[in-house]
Amino acid sequence: MNKKTVTESGILELYLLGDLSADQKAFVEKLRQNEVDVRNELLEIEKAFQYYAILNAMKAPQGLKKKILN
Repeated sequence: MNKKTVTESGILELYLLGDLSADQKAFVEKLRQNEVDVRNELLEIEKAFQYYAILNAMKAPQGLKKKILN
């Protein structure tokens, strides 16, 4: 598997989600250590995940904090 295949396969997304086998995880971690392009791609994917989470976050109902603290 080359870098292009890895970046297009979705394996990096699965790595960040923690949804890989031990062998696949080791493979990605080795690439991450040795390839600047893979490290940069992982950072970009993390940013995209964070942005998606922020856009889809739900606000807590009003008064929930007070209810919990009581």
